Amino acid sequence: MRPQSELFSLIRAMNKQEKRYFKLYATAFVRNRGGNKLTELFDAYAALDDGRDEAEVIKRLSHAPTPRQLATARYELTNLILNSLATYNAGKSADADLRAMLAHIQILYNKGLYEHCRKVVSRAAAKAREFDYFSYLIEILAWERKLLLRQAGAHFEESLRRFHEEQLNLLEQIAATIKYEDLADRVQEAHRAYARLKGASARRKLDEIVQSDLLNADPDGLPFHARLAMFQARGNYDWFAGNVSAAMDNYRLAIDAWEAQPQHIRDDPDNYKRYLTNFLSCAIAIHEFDDFQETLRKIKALPSASVESDITVFGIVTYLELVFYLHNGKLDEARNVVSEFEAAAPRYVGRLRPDRLINLYYNCSMIYFLSGDYHGALRHINDILNESNAEPKRDIQEFTRIFRLLIHYELNDFEALENMFRSSRRYLNNRRQLNNFGKVVISAIRKLLNAADDNERRNIVKDLRSALLDILQDDDSADPLGLIEILFWTESKLRNRPIGELFSRGIQANRGRDKRELFTHSLDADSKP
Repeated sequence: MRPQSELFSLIRAMNKQEKRYFKLYATAFVRNRGGNKLTELFDAYAALDDGRDEAEVIKRLSHAPTPRQLATARYELTNLILNSLATYNAGKSADADLRAMLAHIQILYNKGLYEHCRKVVSRAAAKAREFDYFSYLIEILAWERKLLLRQAGAHFEESLRRFHEEQLNLLEQIAATIKYEDLADRVQEAHRAYARLKGASARRKLDEIVQSDLLNADPDGLPFHARLAMFQARGNYDWFAGNVSAAMDNYRLAIDAWEAQPQHIRDDPDNYKRYLTNFLSCAIAIHEFDDFQETLRKIKALPSASVESDITVFGIVTYLELVFYLHNGKLDEARNVVSEFEAAAPRYVGRLRPDRLINLYYNCSMIYFLSGDYHGALRHINDILNESNAEPKRDIQEFTRIFRLLIHYELNDFEALENMFRSSRRYLNNRRQLNNFGKVVISAIRKLLNAADDNERRNIVKDLRSALLDILQDDDSADPLGLIEILFWTESKLRNRPIGELFSRGIQANRGRDKRELFTHSLDADSKP
């Protein structure tokens, strides 16, 4: 990234409070060293839409700097911003506190103020132990030793022995944490290899890792971060192995560990959120929603420690809410979440992970479709097709092509459909993705276009419903994306009732039951369209 783009990105990542603080900081500390010029440069970059447009930056300045002067000013401004952010965030976390304390310790020691220095060392050591910040504790203990040797007293030998015992105990805790974090990382990497290779050897490697005696140790005797790594390793393995209930139990244990020490949540809310979202992903997978909304409230109430975290949490929380409301047949609530997503999209869409963005578009399109709003559904189908930063997953590739045909049929856009039939079939055939579900739906839509009257259309929809029910009853294969939704669409046509009403009533009446029970009734007595 070019220097001007780096500076632009840094300024763009600052929130309003940080920008305001920077202005105060720059005015107070660099007034006599070009501060006004640096704040002017700051405002010029803050007003840009694209950090690469250096000519636009120069145009906004009251003076025309040479390229060398501009490069120097960019460097100074970058450092000034970073210094202001460091000051702004001081005292907002144990990590920041410890960094500041170590700087204070160095200053006091250099000034020969050893008694004052010892007090700060003692406070810093207590905070580092409270948060299991072992890297800081090593440095703090080095200062403690330096002070101990500097001022040997009456109990020098006893103090020195206790000091070395603490060092050895610290090394044991560090070793335990490293072992468990390494175990959790190896479970994650082995799963990635298994997911890529789909081979027995990769699966065996994953199974061998979790045979470790480390996973059967008593978690109560472990340092906080080692305990979290143990639960993460167990939970991830169970998730990868398909034992979602066991994974959920382990993620719950990790959450309990966090909540037993709330100071860790205050200091590292982003990591805590990760365990909460893992828990909710399990809840969705097994339709266990007792603690879902309360856990979601916890995530929303937590601050974000970084812009990246704010973006990630927005994407994950929006996705979880949409899926939760779909699973519970609450379309009105789901539509509200879609509206919130669409309102916030300009701030987030370009910065969300492409795969996560595609999943959001997919769920938004489903909610519009089930609500009978086909224009809204088509808008998000086109968003998926226009997402150039990532190739959608195979199931979503098929979904978009099939649903686009169905939506254009509902919108009576018959002129565009013929070309879409050819392009969709060609696209899916080239990728060998047109499975039985796709063939059945595409064939039915083509027949509907050519149907002579309402009675023939009804029979076509009835045949489609029957074929889709056969696919639903097949236990040997996963249900294609959109299968349930198109079945509700057929119900809507055959019963002459709104699709949203049928979906909400069907899902809520059959909550906790097998999805096959949604469509076991007879249609013989239903009214005709």
